[in-house]
Amino acid sequence: MNGLRQKYSGTQRTLSAEELKSVIARACAFISSRKGLENTYDTPEVRELLFGTACVETGLRPRYQDSAGNAIGLFQIEYATFCDIWKRAIKRNHPELGRELIRHFAKCVPNDITFEDLQLSDELSAIFARLKYAHIKEPIPSDLQKQALYYKKYYNTHLGRATPESYVRAYKKFAPKAKDKK
Repeated sequence: MNGLRQKYSGTQRTLSAEELKSVIARACAFISSRKGLENTYDTPEVRELLFGTACVETGLRPRYQDSAGNAIGLFQIEYATFCDIWKRAIKRNHPELGRELIRHFAKCVPNDITFEDLQLSDELSAIFARLKYAHIKEPIPSDLQKQALYYKKYYNTHLGRATPESYVRAYKKFAPKAKDKK
Protein backbone atom coordinates (compact mmCIF):
# COMPACT_ATOMS: atom_id res chain seq x y z
CA MET A 1 0.00 0.00 0.00
CA ASN A 2 2.79 2.44 0.77
CA GLY A 3 4.17 2.03 -2.74
CA LEU A 4 0.80 2.90 -4.24
CA ARG A 5 0.47 5.88 -1.92
CA GLN A 6 3.86 7.23 -2.97
CA LYS A 7 3.14 6.59 -6.63
CA TYR A 8 -0.35 8.10 -6.80
CA SER A 9 -0.98 10.52 -3.92
CA GLY A 10 -1.49 14.18 -4.63
CA THR A 11 -3.36 15.81 -7.44
CA GLN A 12 -2.16 14.58 -10.80
CA ARG A 13 -5.04 15.68 -13.01
CA THR A 14 -8.54 17.04 -12.81
CA LEU A 15 -11.57 16.00 -14.84
CA SER A 16 -14.23 18.39 -16.01
CA ALA A 17 -17.87 17.70 -15.16
CA GLU A 18 -18.43 16.72 -18.80
CA GLU A 19 -15.53 14.25 -18.71
CA LEU A 20 -16.89 12.75 -15.49
CA LYS A 21 -20.36 12.36 -17.00
CA SER A 22 -18.80 10.63 -20.01
CA VAL A 23 -16.82 8.26 -17.76
CA ILE A 24 -19.99 7.38 -15.84
CA ALA A 25 -22.01 6.88 -19.02
CA ARG A 26 -19.36 4.52 -20.46
CA ALA A 27 -19.10 2.60 -17.19
CA CYS A 28 -22.86 2.12 -16.85
CA ALA A 29 -23.13 1.16 -20.53
CA PHE A 30 -20.27 -1.33 -20.13
CA ILE A 31 -22.06 -3.15 -17.32
CA SER A 32 -25.51 -2.91 -18.92
CA SER A 33 -24.29 -4.30 -22.22
CA ARG A 34 -23.51 -7.65 -20.60
CA LYS A 35 -26.04 -10.44 -20.88
CA GLY A 36 -28.28 -10.62 -17.83
CA LEU A 37 -27.35 -7.13 -16.67
CA GLU A 38 -29.31 -5.10 -19.20
CA ASN A 39 -31.54 -2.28 -17.98
CA THR A 40 -30.58 -2.58 -14.33
CA TYR A 41 -27.29 -0.72 -13.98
CA ASP A 42 -27.88 2.43 -16.00
CA THR A 43 -30.58 4.89 -14.99
CA PRO A 44 -30.62 8.69 -14.62
CA GLU A 45 -30.63 8.22 -10.83
CA VAL A 46 -27.56 5.96 -11.00
CA ARG A 47 -25.67 8.46 -13.13
CA GLU A 48 -26.49 11.36 -10.82
CA LEU A 49 -25.55 9.39 -7.71
CA LEU A 50 -22.21 8.39 -9.24
CA PHE A 51 -21.61 11.99 -10.33
CA GLY A 52 -22.20 13.23 -6.78
CA THR A 53 -20.09 10.44 -5.33
CA ALA A 54 -17.05 11.36 -7.45
CA CYS A 55 -17.56 15.06 -6.72
CA VAL A 56 -17.50 14.62 -2.97
CA GLU A 57 -14.93 11.81 -2.84
CA THR A 58 -12.22 13.43 -4.99
CA GLY A 59 -13.33 16.80 -6.28
CA LEU A 60 -12.79 15.20 -9.73
CA ARG A 61 -9.09 14.69 -9.00
CA PRO A 62 -8.46 10.94 -9.16
CA ARG A 63 -5.70 9.95 -6.77
CA TYR A 64 -4.62 7.63 -4.04
CA GLN A 65 -6.08 8.78 -0.73
CA ASP A 66 -3.73 11.42 0.66
CA SER A 67 -4.53 10.58 4.26
CA ALA A 68 -3.53 7.34 5.93
CA GLY A 69 -6.47 5.57 4.30
CA ASN A 70 -6.36 2.89 1.64
CA ALA A 71 -8.67 4.29 -1.03
CA ILE A 72 -7.79 4.87 -4.66
CA GLY A 73 -9.13 6.36 -7.86
CA LEU A 74 -11.88 8.72 -8.91
CA PHE A 75 -14.41 7.14 -6.53
CA GLN A 76 -11.97 6.43 -3.67
CA ILE A 77 -12.62 2.70 -3.55
CA GLU A 78 -11.01 1.16 -0.48
CA TYR A 79 -8.91 -1.96 -0.79
CA ALA A 80 -11.30 -4.18 1.20
CA THR A 81 -14.22 -2.96 -0.92
CA PHE A 82 -12.26 -3.67 -4.10
CA CYS A 83 -11.54 -7.23 -2.93
CA ASP A 84 -15.17 -7.85 -1.98
CA ILE A 85 -16.57 -6.52 -5.24
CA TRP A 86 -13.98 -8.28 -7.41
CA LYS A 87 -14.26 -11.67 -5.68
CA ARG A 88 -17.93 -11.77 -4.70
CA ALA A 89 -19.90 -9.46 -6.94
CA ILE A 90 -17.96 -10.01 -10.13
CA LYS A 91 -15.94 -13.24 -10.20
CA ARG A 92 -18.52 -15.36 -8.40
CA ASN A 93 -21.81 -13.76 -9.47
CA HIS A 94 -20.93 -12.35 -12.90
CA PRO A 95 -17.95 -14.26 -14.34
CA GLU A 96 -18.64 -13.07 -17.91
CA LEU A 97 -18.45 -9.47 -16.71
CA GLY A 98 -15.19 -10.34 -14.94
CA ARG A 99 -13.68 -11.73 -18.15
CA GLU A 100 -14.70 -8.59 -20.05
CA LEU A 101 -13.27 -6.34 -17.35
CA ILE A 102 -9.97 -8.18 -17.55
CA ARG A 103 -9.97 -7.96 -21.33
CA HIS A 104 -10.63 -4.20 -21.32
CA PHE A 105 -9.00 -2.90 -18.14
CA ALA A 106 -6.25 -5.22 -16.81
CA LYS A 107 -3.07 -3.16 -17.00
CA CYS A 108 -0.88 -4.19 -14.08
CA VAL A 109 -1.18 -7.98 -14.13
CA PRO A 110 -2.13 -10.02 -17.19
CA ASN A 111 -5.44 -11.86 -16.79
CA ASP A 112 -6.51 -10.12 -13.59
CA ILE A 113 -7.81 -6.83 -12.27
CA THR A 114 -5.71 -5.31 -9.50
CA PHE A 115 -6.40 -2.57 -7.02
CA GLU A 116 -3.97 -0.32 -8.90
CA ASP A 117 -6.06 -0.69 -12.08
CA LEU A 118 -8.73 1.46 -10.37
CA GLN A 119 -6.24 4.31 -10.32
CA LEU A 120 -5.30 3.77 -13.95
CA SER A 121 -8.85 3.75 -15.32
CA ASP A 122 -11.56 6.18 -14.26
CA GLU A 123 -14.09 4.02 -16.09
CA LEU A 124 -13.10 0.93 -14.12
CA SER A 125 -13.30 2.94 -10.90
CA ALA A 126 -16.83 4.02 -11.89
CA ILE A 127 -17.76 0.40 -12.62
CA PHE A 128 -16.64 -0.64 -9.14
CA ALA A 129 -18.51 2.28 -7.55
CA ARG A 130 -21.66 1.28 -9.46
CA LEU A 131 -21.29 -2.33 -8.34
CA LYS A 132 -20.83 -1.19 -4.73
CA TYR A 133 -24.19 0.56 -4.92
CA ALA A 134 -25.78 -2.35 -6.82
CA HIS A 135 -25.97 -4.68 -3.82
CA ILE A 136 -28.20 -2.22 -1.93
CA LYS A 137 -31.86 -3.21 -2.04
CA GLU A 138 -33.22 0.28 -1.36
CA PRO A 139 -33.90 2.08 -4.66
CA ILE A 140 -31.71 5.03 -5.58
CA PRO A 141 -33.67 8.24 -5.03
CA SER A 142 -33.90 10.94 -7.68
CA ASP A 143 -33.87 13.92 -5.30
CA LEU A 144 -30.43 15.44 -4.64
CA GLN A 145 -30.93 15.71 -0.86
CA LYS A 146 -32.09 12.10 -0.64
CA GLN A 147 -29.19 10.95 -2.81
CA ALA A 148 -26.85 12.70 -0.37
CA LEU A 149 -28.35 10.71 2.51
CA TYR A 150 -28.18 7.50 0.44
CA TYR A 151 -24.51 8.16 -0.36
CA LYS A 152 -23.67 8.77 3.29
CA LYS A 153 -25.53 5.70 4.50
CA TYR A 154 -24.30 3.20 1.92
CA TYR A 155 -21.06 4.51 0.41
CA ASN A 156 -19.28 6.77 2.88
CA THR A 157 -21.01 5.21 5.92
CA HIS A 158 -20.98 6.53 9.47
CA LEU A 159 -17.21 5.94 9.59
CA GLY A 160 -16.40 8.34 6.74
CA ARG A 161 -15.72 12.05 7.05
CA ALA A 162 -18.11 13.19 4.31
CA THR A 163 -21.57 14.41 5.22
CA PRO A 164 -24.79 14.71 3.25
CA GLU A 165 -24.18 18.47 3.27
CA SER A 166 -20.69 18.09 1.79
CA TYR A 167 -22.15 15.82 -0.90
CA VAL A 168 -24.70 18.48 -1.91
CA ARG A 169 -22.05 21.24 -1.87
CA ALA A 170 -19.66 19.20 -4.01
CA TYR A 171 -22.40 18.22 -6.44
CA LYS A 172 -23.49 21.84 -6.87
CA LYS A 173 -19.90 23.05 -7.20
CA PHE A 174 -19.29 20.83 -10.22
CA ALA A 175 -22.80 20.94 -11.68
CA PRO A 176 -23.79 24.54 -10.82
CA LYS A 177 -26.71 24.64 -13.24
CA ALA A 178 -28.21 21.46 -11.81
CA LYS A 179 -31.33 21.95 -9.76
CA ASP A 180 -32.49 19.89 -6.85
CA LYS A 181 -34.74 17.25 -8.34
CA LYS A 182 -38.17 16.98 -6.87
